[in-house]
Amino acid sequence: MLEQSFHSLEGIRQDDASFVHIPGRGAYPRASWLSHAVDNRPLRIWLEHLKRWDYIPRSFTIPDADRLITVDVASLDIGNRSAKLCTQSHSHQLVTLELPAILQPVPQNLRAGAITNTVWRVLSDESQEDLWVGDEAVEGGRGFPVGSTEERFHDGMYLTFLKIALAQLLLSAGHRETVRLALGIGIRNSEVKVGRQGQEVDPSVLNAIRALKGSFTVKSTSPSGEETTLTVIIERIWPAIQTLGAFFAYFYNLLCDPAQTEFKTIGVLDWGTGDLGYGVARYVEGKPLQIHADPIAPGVIQVAEALKATMNSRFRGLHYTTTMALQAIINGFVTIGGKEVRLGGTLPYPEASAPPAGKGETAVAGAELQRQLQANERWHLLNNTLNNAIQALLVDANPKMQLGDQLLLNVGGGLKVPTMAEHLATRLQALKSEEYYLLAPEEVTTVLNAIGLYVYVYWQLMLILRRMNRQVGIQAPH
Repeated sequence: MLEQSFHSLEGIRQDDASFVHIPGRGAYPRASWLSHAVDNRPLRIWLEHLKRWDYIPRSFTIPDADRLITVDVASLDIGNRSAKLCTQSHSHQLVTLELPAILQPVPQNLRAGAITNTVWRVLSDESQEDLWVGDEAVEGGRGFPVGSTEERFHDGMYLTFLKIALAQLLLSAGHRETVRLALGIGIRNSEVKVGRQGQEVDPSVLNAIRALKGSFTVKSTSPSGEETTLTVIIERIWPAIQTLGAFFAYFYNLLCDPAQTEFKTIGVLDWGTGDLGYGVARYVEGKPLQIHADPIAPGVIQVAEALKATMNSRFRGLHYTTTMALQAIINGFVTIGGKEVRLGGTLPYPEASAPPAGKGETAVAGAELQRQLQANERWHLLNNTLNNAIQALLVDANPKMQLGDQLLLNVGGGLKVPTMAEHLATRLQALKSEEYYLLAPEEVTTVLNAIGLYVYVYWQLMLILRRMNRQVGIQAPH
């Protein structure tokens, strides 16, 4: 049942088949979930028979064995570099979170300064520990293995990290005390296949993600000392390939009907951290949606490996790791000898490479000139490494970019790598008309799969309700 709207902001009619155009990046359907996420627009639909706008539901009541349960919807895209999450807020808007996959026990030897980070603790864990997470743990925290879903879950602290990430998302959406969830979980393309029984998840992966099901309680303590506790009960889990998310966010409107009628075959290039993935979806009305997806090559991890190799071979005493290189790419700089060297942008001292100062001009002092020339040399070295690795990644994707029978969506954290989006746009413009590709809008580049996974679970729940309504109709007396 739709909740009555008291919001004055105009919605988008679900029969609006127009497109929103982004110069140089492509276009997306105006009525899509993607459009609502970009504009942070309330999730409202037009009810023609009532001549009014109403919010779509935030929760669903569905059967579970011999009982009925009411669940909210959330999604979790468990990427290598970070966790990306999505849900619907109490103000009926999509809420997303990207949390770097880094944990740090709260130091016990702070002797100066002030506590400025939020402290998290999973109260339901056997070994309770006060933790900083995400960006607040970057300076002294540790990451997790880059690899398969099962490999990441081997580290017990990874499950703790995911529980904290879910609590952060739900608290930001307005939940308090207790919330029951139907949770969509995005896993790697290679971990799912379609068999005679439909979608089949690799048994080891399925066993790993089942650790999230059930109840857990998380407490947060703000820097001012304010404490908040939230209990999360995950009732249902829907695993799906990560690449599926971008398609659902682009293709469907808020009623989970097609948001446009022009494109029926849509490819997705997912520029992820661990994998460069590709999937293609073919929509035929009245038939099951078919999606083919596979990893193509290592993703941004190969860019990080190249940067790590250059750092360790050219600068003594750094002992750079892949995780450190990934974080440097995210931050947009590396630190050498206490100084930051930008990744991307322009030469730090272009005048230092210019001819000597002319008559009447003051030349840069010798020592200062050497410092500037060294800064320029380091910038050239690291950015050449970065650009060469990006070009290699584009070569891996080139066969898919050349396919002319589909619209091509480009998503993933790789688009946030310095200069990556520019290189990709240049390549696509040489291969396709702008109407046949989309670089995900910057506002949702890294979280688009999480948004689409939310839509996927929402769609599944709507199918359950429709089946229930049909059964009630069949059983009703004539």
